[in-house]
Amino acid sequence: MLTKQDLSQITNIIQTAIQPVNNRLDKIDKKLNEHDKKFDNIDTQFKTVNKKLNKLQKDLDVNIDFFDDYSVKHENRLESIEHHLGLPTLSTI
Repeated sequence: MLTKQDLSQITNIIQTAIQPVNNRLDKIDKKLNEHDKKFDNIDTQFKTVNKKLNKLQKDLDVNIDFFDDYSVKHENRLESIEHHLGLPTLSTI
């Protein structure tokens, strides 16, 4: 049967044996934390870019709607003028 002293010695041997592994894991953990910080920064930058892209898309949609309405109004006006002057429409030329 093992005594308390035997168990203590076994524990010390195991701790000594795994100490290099623990040291290496600590270094890896530090590197992972550094990478996490970098990815957090990149994530923040992507969110900023995404917000700007959404704003640009909204502005573009407003401009497209404006010029589409503007074009339709001018098309109707041109057709009205052509009809009034008795000219053939552009689509028949």
